[in-house]
Amino acid sequence: MAKIHRRDTSAELALRKELWRLGFRGWRCDVGKLPGRPDVVFPRWRVVIFVDGLLWHGHPKRYPANLSASWRAKIAKNIARDRRVTARLQDSGWQVIRMWDADIKANVGACAGHVASALREAQSSHNGIGDA
Repeated sequence: MAKIHRRDTSAELALRKELWRLGFRGWRCDVGKLPGRPDVVFPRWRVVIFVDGLLWHGHPKRYPANLSASWRAKIAKNIARDRRVTARLQDSGWQVIRMWDADIKANVGACAGHVASALREAQSSHNGIGDA
């Protein structure tokens, strides 16, 4: 358990590196002032990204079925919290992107492309609305 990091996981680093390569700047990492402590935040465009681990966030098809009842309960709480956090951020005007760490590791280009599309859309909707 000590080897599990809250921030700067290999998937997060890979995603941020690819976003940098695509020309996106201005993000903040592990922002504790926002609900759920998003992994990557683009404050100017109000876009947050969560990189979710398969086990901890209960991937529907990829976490072990032989978990004890206490672990299943913990993961169920995590899933419920993720849903509350997502709703709270969206209600506050944030666009929320959730990605599985395994998807990033499998195809970081596609995942970064998805984020890039969302950022371009957010940028275009913010143009002319007081952003300098």
